[in-house]
Amino acid sequence: MIPTRGRRASGRSGTRPISFIVIAQKFDQARVRSFHHHNLKLCARLTNQRADIRARLRRVTRADLIAQERGDDRFLLITTVIELLKPEFGFDLYVNSDFPLSSGLGGSTALVSAIIGCFNEFRRDPLDNYEIAELAFQAERVTLNMSGGWQDQYATVFGGLNYLEFTSDDNVVHPLRLADETRLELESNLLLCFSNQQHDSAAMTVAAAGQASMEFIDEIGDLTQRMKSLLLKGRLNEFGRLLGRTWSLKRGLADSVSNPRLDAIYAAAISAGALGGRLLGAGGGGHFLFFVNPPHRQQVESRLTELSVVTTPFELETRGLQSWRVKLYPEAPTDVDIN
Repeated sequence: MIPTRGRRASGRSGTRPISFIVIAQKFDQARVRSFHHHNLKLCARLTNQRADIRARLRRVTRADLIAQERGDDRFLLITTVIELLKPEFGFDLYVNSDFPLSSGLGGSTALVSAIIGCFNEFRRDPLDNYEIAELAFQAERVTLNMSGGWQDQYATVFGGLNYLEFTSDDNVVHPLRLADETRLELESNLLLCFSNQQHDSAAMTVAAAGQASMEFIDEIGDLTQRMKSLLLKGRLNEFGRLLGRTWSLKRGLADSVSNPRLDAIYAAAISAGALGGRLLGAGGGGHFLFFVNPPHRQQVESRLTELSVVTTPFELETRGLQSWRVKLYPEAPTDVDIN
């Protein structure tokens, strides 16, 4: 059946290359398409058809899917989000990923946030960014009991460079207003690379949290304040060196945070000219982020290539989660003779 008219909602979240674009169309026969910019592709179809078939579609996509896939960890995150959102229309959700799982780039949070942002377009009382971040946190940290903090959810939804303040009573996002030349220079000095080792973020977080002392927490807090000040003042080389200090602290939390290969990668980058760097995420694998002045970049990349480390071009994401609607019109019939 061909709809006469409809509306489409779209959402995008994440930091490139881990950014999602979600497109949702809602009318008689509606479709949602979502794909990861560069690396991850997510496709979905929403269907809100006549009442006689709506129940069947809803059974398939909510009750049946959840019942059938509950024991499959590949779908657990998605079905958890669906249960929290409780959409009142049927849908089919297709996920295809061609970027490495457990990469330390917050891909699971980007997926959850993109889905929430897409469905948020169909709410009469849309959620704001804080509510979306909290709902994503609830899906991952509360419902699924995945260890970790709030930083992934807030960074993904809000985008940009922010100072995130978390207290027992409230969470507040403070955007950092960097000069354009500082932001551009920061991007040109950052080098992202994949270690070719996956990690279990939740397990690493539990292991590290068990060893975190108040002294560690205080020093990380002090480093955060100093790094924020250096960014705002444009003193980037000092910022890069402190990035390395954060890794040294993290590395000392638990043996599982690093391993001989990861240590070799870090040492090779530093010896080739990087001022500092750290393994992103909880540790144990995933991506490194190094701070490298442009004159030394080629030398560092060549040394990392020798260790089978893959560098990944990226840009700093300034917009975070985006969603929008457009009007849709039926396609022209293909069997009409225009002559």
